[in-house]
Amino acid sequence: MDPQGKVAIITGGASGIGLACSKILLANGANVAVCDRNPNTLKEAKEDITKSFGENKAIFIEMDVQDETSFEDAFKKTKSHFNRLDIVVNNAGIHDEINWERVVDINFKGTIRGTLLGFKFMGKDNGGNGGVIVNVSSIGAFDHNSFVPIYCGTKSAVVALGRGLGQSFHYDRNEVRVVTLCPGTTETPMKDICHNYVIHPSFKKIFKDSIDKSPHQSAESAAKSFLKMIREAKNGDVWVTEADETYSVAIPTREAMREEI
Repeated sequence: MDPQGKVAIITGGASGIGLACSKILLANGANVAVCDRNPNTLKEAKEDITKSFGENKAIFIEMDVQDETSFEDAFKKTKSHFNRLDIVVNNAGIHDEINWERVVDINFKGTIRGTLLGFKFMGKDNGGNGGVIVNVSSIGAFDHNSFVPIYCGTKSAVVALGRGLGQSFHYDRNEVRVVTLCPGTTETPMKDICHNYVIHPSFKKIFKDSIDKSPHQSAESAAKSFLKMIREAKNGDVWVTEADETYSVAIPTREAMREEI
């Protein structure tokens, strides 16, 4: 998909990777609904984006992916304002191993809600034009992580969701691609605080040290991979973006992983 002239809605769109994705879409001719639950962050994003792209290219919506009504209202506002919707980016996510229900609600249940709303508002079977849904997971989806296992579990679930819904059975009905982007360590506000939200306090320093030693990339680098995915990824694809590189992940079948016991 060429983003020129298209309309996107992005959750967690006012900071970090979400803000970088909002900007790269705007720079490539799209209109964007920037959605975020933090009013202060949303205000800052509005000032930043308006200064760079003008008054009419983006709208800014305070909403919470945990709230089904406010989430659907954001879709309605976007489609009403721009008269179409082509791209859904389920980017909102948190670390919090202690209040783990919130992690499940935002990272996984929020992604489910956004994906199903994307089908509802973009699907050709519902009168839409088709489109693409990008679900943002993490390289943590593939790691056995002792420090943030609940976070990683939700991100593994996001990968499974995208692979399941990114099948021809669904695409033949609605012409909506579902793809999954898995960023590595990225310079965002979350990177600087996530070590505080480990499953046990004794892990804080160890986890921070592991993050500091891992290869980093900028949010803008992740956004370049995101744009490439919008343009080129096949339905059901899972891509990793880390250390300024992008590659597709071939997930083996259970038969290929089988080991006799």
